[in-house]
Amino acid sequence: MQIKQKLFLFILILSAASIAQERETHTIALWAFDEQTGIYPSCVLSDVSDNYNPLVLGPGGQIVEGKYGNALEPSEQPKITLPESSSIKFGIVPVPIPEGRTVEPMNWLNANFCALMTSGENHLRKEFEFTKPTESKLNLGNFDWTVEFWFYPNNITQTQGVVFEIGEGPRGENNYVTRLSLSEDLSEFILFNQPSGKSIELGTKLTNNAWQHLAFVYNSGSNTLQHYIDGEIVSETSDVNIESLNIGEEDYMSIGRNGSWDNPLQGRIDELRFSSGILYKENFTPPESFSPTYQNSKREIKLKKGKPLLFAGKNAGEDVINLGDRKHLFIDDVLLADYEDV
Repeated sequence: MQIKQKLFLFILILSAASIAQERETHTIALWAFDEQTGIYPSCVLSDVSDNYNPLVLGPGGQIVEGKYGNALEPSEQPKITLPESSSIKFGIVPVPIPEGRTVEPMNWLNANFCALMTSGENHLRKEFEFTKPTESKLNLGNFDWTVEFWFYPNNITQTQGVVFEIGEGPRGENNYVTRLSLSEDLSEFILFNQPSGKSIELGTKLTNNAWQHLAFVYNSGSNTLQHYIDGEIVSETSDVNIESLNIGEEDYMSIGRNGSWDNPLQGRIDELRFSSGILYKENFTPPESFSPTYQNSKREIKLKKGKPLLFAGKNAGEDVINLGDRKHLFIDDVLLADYEDV
């Protein structure tokens, strides 16, 4: 009996260790940016992980050719122009600044974001419910995490470029943020964590006009932040204490630009993934695509057999076609004996 109890206890320990290992690394969000090129502001950019963290494309961003499929670039779309006789007013006319605020609420003439989720200014998508980033592990803090993406630097600016910014909100008002930026000369990344008062600089070695896999790994046990390019560590900073933002009623997450829609990132970004846990502890081979569409081992699709074809085999020559409860679009005269004024 004692041996059985010990064996049972051993199995429980193994199971607990296995569960802990699974929890150790977990995808928080993955944006593949594989929506079609040319989509317009207000279109949804899907989170292709098992979670629900959609973004919305803004006038300050475009879907362009990427490393795997398409990518996100913080380049402005053509300005919205409406004829003077247009009756469309919603989202176009300015909204009055609320009492006690200083920032004009978003409308499609001033909302020059690249990609955004927001629980504060969601009046432009009334039917759409965003994730609250400060209530999720997108709110980077004192836990093990990894942020990675493919990056194609193709632009030099006079200011730092923003990879992402998470804010407690209200945006532009009394607002605390965590922000990852790239210096104007592309020589270093800066992680600014306002709750801890830390601004961590990580030297980088980017190649212009070439896709590179970038990873940022935070170890909460050793308080270190590592930066990898194409699987090789290029910088490490110790004594890093990162604190999560407080939960904000009007929080937001902006990709490609800051919360004021300035500081566009100096290139294209593809397959941006946030993960809890330390995915890379030493040099590694850059991963293939995380997207189910472009990864090497695609999931097997099992097709479900439908009803027999109506216009094949013995049915092909029938005068009367029995549609039953099927829906059919009348686009030709196959099913119509007579019609007029159509």
